Amino acid sequence: MNRNDLIVSKLKQIRLSKNILQKYVAKELNLSENSYSRIENGNTKLTIDNLYKICNILNCKIEDVLEIEKKCNYK
Repeated sequence: MNRNDLIVSKLKQIRLSKNILQKYVAKELNLSENSYSRIENGNTKLTIDNLYKICNILNCKIEDVLEIEKKCNYK
């Protein structure tokens, strides 16, 4: 798994734990649900700008999402 996959996996986990639909996140990002799904499934690279926006939508900290790198010793 690459860094992008780990990050979007963590975002998906957070989204699901908060019972937030992809449709809602997509709407807040001004994207189609399909476009957001491609980001979350790793088919489209996640931009820093969208990472920041998604974290705001999910009410989580970027640091918490990126913490996975420390746990996985990803370099």
